[in-house]
Amino acid sequence: NKAVSNKTGEVQLFLSEESSGGHRIYDSGEGWKSISVSCVALDEFFNNTSRIDLIKIDAEGSEPLIFSGMEKIIKENLDLVIITEFWPYALKKAGFDSHDFLVSLEDSGFVIYLVDENEKKLKIHSSKDLFSKYGEKKSSLNLLLKRR
Repeated sequence: NKAVSNKTGEVQLFLSEESSGGHRIYDSGEGWKSISVSCVALDEFFNNTSRIDLIKIDAEGSEPLIFSGMEKIIKENLDLVIITEFWPYALKKAGFDSHDFLVSLEDSGFVIYLVDENEKKLKIHSSKDLFSKYGEKKSSLNLLLKRR
């Protein structure tokens, strides 16, 4: 059991009273209790793995940290598919810019697909288009990332 981040070591895990799925590795200013936990970068955790096909990330706004800790995985696994949460409100609380995060995904070679829950479809979006439509929303979206 470890938190995932951009480094290996220790982090504070802030505990949501509402849901264990809401715990975060940043202080959201809501007065949550915290505990110290071990954390790991995915590049280090999967150091001896030859191939990775799929990664699912839902980190309550800490997604940019996770991506920066898996640069080697992204570079070496050209068929990698990533499903990640995009929650602009949480990204901002964690100290990240949601537009910059989307641009970094494209810069890593990914095509961004919005998982449209209502229509049960994947819809391609550019970072600019996705940000203009959803960049200020308080609710989260799921994105599927893959290379062309």
